[in-house]
Amino acid sequence: MNNNEIRNKGVKDYETLIKKNLEVKDEFHDVMRSFSEKLEAQLIERKTLKSESRIKEKVMNDYSGDYGKIVDVNAASLVFEDEKKLLEAYEFFRNQENVRRIKDRWHTPDESGYRDFNITLELTNGILSEIQLHLKSIMDIKNDVGHLLYEFIRTNENKEEFKQHIERAKEISRALYEAGLNGKYEKADDSYRKNISDMIRELLKSNAKGIDELLNKISDLNKKITG
Repeated sequence: MNNNEIRNKGVKDYETLIKKNLEVKDEFHDVMRSFSEKLEAQLIERKTLKSESRIKEKVMNDYSGDYGKIVDVNAASLVFEDEKKLLEAYEFFRNQENVRRIKDRWHTPDESGYRDFNITLELTNGILSEIQLHLKSIMDIKNDVGHLLYEFIRTNENKEEFKQHIERAKEISRALYEAGLNGKYEKADDSYRKNISDMIRELLKSNAKGIDELLNKISDLNKKITG
């Protein structure tokens, strides 16, 4: 595995990027199905290539217009029921010759507490594709309250009047993901989880004036789930 700067081979523009990704779309599907069976994981695949608008936005914002650097035009996820299987998969990919990079966000989660592994795989024509390794309990939170909190943070993090609120939202997010990791969130009563989800949705609609009270209610309810 090589963690130096990586890029797609022979890609200099959008048209070539799409052409070469289409060439290996079936290959990537077959490889992912094989990984899923071998590693006993649920396979979640994107049905189409990444959209043109998202590709061009990412290339311009993150890669200074270099189409050779975008690695997730083809992408898929492997979802694991328990952490042991997830970490076994991580070790498996560390030893694969066509793995070009692994971003370990499991042992070093982001500020919100979200964690996974992000793997860059090289296919036979030199195109790079993305594999994400998820723990189901973490992914379930991400797809519900985690994403809602992320939207609140992303929308308001550059607003000075929201600075204190953003830090509290991150604390709540970290506690929720930790509860997902240790199984407490999954075991929580459905009504608790629904109430937290509903309150975070309200958070997205609130102005700075009403957020303190709402964050206090979310934090109090969160403690009943996370312990």
